[in-house]
Amino acid sequence: MPKSFRGRATRSDYWEAYAAAFPKKTHRCCGKADGETNPVERWFGTLRARVSRLIRKTYSFSKHAENHLDAIHLFITTYNLAVQRRTTVR
Repeated sequence: MPKSFRGRATRSDYWEAYAAAFPKKTHRCCGKADGETNPVERWFGTLRARVSRLIRKTYSFSKHAENHLDAIHLFITTYNLAVQRRTTVR
C-alpha cells in the first residue's frame, strides 16, 4: 500500500485482512447497511465493467504488468476527464 494512503481515514467492512492492511488510528469498520462503503464498491464495479483486462478470461488480458497498469491508468484518466466535463458544462 502506498505510504501516502496509509495516513488517510479509511472505512471497510469487517473482513479480517483489512485490519492487517490499514493502521488502527485511521481505519474504521462499518457494515454494508451503514452505506459508507458504497462509493468504493461502485467504483470497483465500474472499473471491472469498463476495463476488460480486469476480467480473467478475456482476449484483452495483458501478460505484462506494465501494460495492465497502463490500460487502467488510461481508463481512470479518460473517466475523470469525462466527469470533469459533465460537471463544468452545467
